[in-house]
Amino acid sequence: CANQTGVCSGARKPAELCVNTAWLACRNSDYEAHNPLFEAGTETACDGRDNDCDGSTDEDFSFVGMNGVTVGGVGAACGTGRCGGGYSACRGDKLGTYCPTEQSPGPTSETCNGQDDDCDGLVDDHNAESSCSAPNATSACTGGECAIASCSTWFYNLDGLYANGCECQADSRDIQGLGTTCETAVDMGTLTDSISGQAATTMDGRIVPGDEDWFQVSVTNTVQSGTFAEPGDEAYGIRIWLEAGNSDACVRFQVYSSCSASATCGTGVNEDLTSYDDNFVLERPCVDPDPVARGIWGCCVSGACEPGGSPDACCDSSDFCSTLPYHYCDQGVTSKTYLIRVFRMSTCEAATDCAQTAYQLKAKNVY
Repeated sequence: CANQTGVCSGARKPAELCVNTAWLACRNSDYEAHNPLFEAGTETACDGRDNDCDGSTDEDFSFVGMNGVTVGGVGAACGTGRCGGGYSACRGDKLGTYCPTEQSPGPTSETCNGQDDDCDGLVDDHNAESSCSAPNATSACTGGECAIASCSTWFYNLDGLYANGCECQADSRDIQGLGTTCETAVDMGTLTDSISGQAATTMDGRIVPGDEDWFQVSVTNTVQSGTFAEPGDEAYGIRIWLEAGNSDACVRFQVYSSCSASATCGTGVNEDLTSYDDNFVLERPCVDPDPVARGIWGCCVSGACEPGGSPDACCDSSDFCSTLPYHYCDQGVTSKTYLIRVFRMSTCEAATDCAQTAYQLKAKNVY
């Protein structure tokens, strides 16, 4: 036979093909008779033989790899990523070809590692960020590494690290929307001068990015009576200061006396403060040695409450002293409210540690 390729090798013409002293060409049946593995046209068995005697082995078989690429024949490079480095081979049932490395080691779920884990030809696809997990954060996969895409509400990633996620939480007042403007300042209470050595009122907080905290505190003066020899003082004083936290010394406060309707504070101490003192000394009232006979009277002029002083001199011709009995000549209970804005100085770099956002604000009547 003319075709001596593949399984046709060694095929010989049967005698019946000799007609009128001439040989006819071999027929498919002649090749099949020579070797039952012969297949005319397209091969149907992937068996490592040239069954159709065309000079190629198993060339009619192909498959589509996991990366979507069609691989033809046997011995062709196949597989990508984790499945890379393979060569196409016949399947065990001899009905087709496959890529051995797509079975072993085979694909795995895609993770964020800069590799093609699922052998589809793409790196870190198919929700690879789901393999990332950081506290209080939504993760992303960037350049083969887990990264923080966004922080949960009221959490901040100040140190830039992925491992601890968004590590810094705003204080509870920010979360509740309290004390975010001058008009919504959180009340620290009223400080009176009636208790000597009273404890300071304290507020702990954090100045997270874009934040400022507002507080208000009032100081009330109560009348302190005395005698001619030792007149009582009508006075009070307040001290406001930052005590704990503020590790990089960038948290400061300002003190104001009022807010305008548009949330722009009015008269204030426009400085970057860590402490503030405000002292007021009003009149020096006293009690008449003979209150039954002449009633209670007081002094409007500093130093006027001296033994032997007269009511007119004491009251500086005030109308309160024009008739008997002489009345207490003071301003009554006096109070003042202070508004405090706590903020991070714009001249400082952004905080890179949650400790840099923390502060402790204190206020006390110090008179």
